[in-house]
Amino acid sequence: MSFWDFLRPITQTAWEINLAAESLAMLLSLGILVISLLAYRKTKSKRLLLVSAAFLFFAIKWILKVADQIISPGFFFSRASEAVAELIILALLFYAIFKK
Repeated sequence: MSFWDFLRPITQTAWEINLAAESLAMLLSLGILVISLLAYRKTKSKRLLLVSAAFLFFAIKWILKVADQIISPGFFFSRASEAVAELIILALLFYAIFKK
């Protein structure tokens, strides 16, 4: 018995609800994208535009992850692609925070 065996039931449960969890994350990211775009339209803040762009990439990432689960379970949206998307999101948020 290894040290990590206690995590096996949790991991199995996570795999069972994976599509539902990813779908919920996709819907939430799309909702936050819409809210941030509405806020940008009201304020015209360049920082808010950058935050909206970050949420756009976040929504695209989750759309691709859900499509990957439905179309070809885990074959076309690789971990490397996900890492690049997250790097873009973090860069946009970083720039929005520190832009003068």
